[in-house]
Amino acid sequence: MVQIREIIFDFDGLIIDTESAAFAAWSEIYRRYNQTLELRKWVACVGASDEHFDSVRHLEQLSGQSLDRNALLAKKDQAKAAICDTLDPLPGVLDRLREARDLGLKIALASSSGFSWVDGHLRRIKLRDEFDAILTRENVHKVKPYPDLYLGAARALDLEPHLCVTFEDSRNGVLAAKAAGMRCFAVPNPITKDLDFSAADGVLQSLAAVTIGELLAQFSG
Repeated sequence: MVQIREIIFDFDGLIIDTESAAFAAWSEIYRRYNQTLELRKWVACVGASDEHFDSVRHLEQLSGQSLDRNALLAKKDQAKAAICDTLDPLPGVLDRLREARDLGLKIALASSSGFSWVDGHLRRIKLRDEFDAILTRENVHKVKPYPDLYLGAARALDLEPHLCVTFEDSRNGVLAAKAAGMRCFAVPNPITKDLDFSAADGVLQSLAAVTIGELLAQFSG
């Protein structure tokens, strides 16, 4: 029987739905150039980095124009932040954090986003102190789908990867967790719901749909 010791959460799209906000911000920018951003293409970068899909380069290709990358990114960030600053934790987040703590589990967060973004929102929604370790892109050479963030989260709490269970909303995140040798449950959001989650140990409708205790029972039964 494997005794799970740590729960690791993704951030964007799992703790709060920043992914919908990001897609909405980019979609509005594309509309200004009379173009359409297709979700099926943009979703490739969810949970990872722009190397999987470069929104600015793609817009340049569609519009035939050379664009000011920094100006577009600033507009996107401003529009995205305006939405995200109003968001509450997604259903089940608070319950699963409390449950993990009650079960005596360590709790970590592993995100491909930057520390200031993650830390700022965790403080805004008053969840910063719930995590024993926080790993962001500044802590690794390669973000998801590479396993570095998850391996770092395990090392930060002096635990072996096989003792960790992860929650992810993106395919890139699931692939990262599985490459790290961890069990991973996918919790899709409106942006990622049609992705291939066949690599996950299970797919949950939301973090409110099942308890950690019920999930852990699958590994001890």
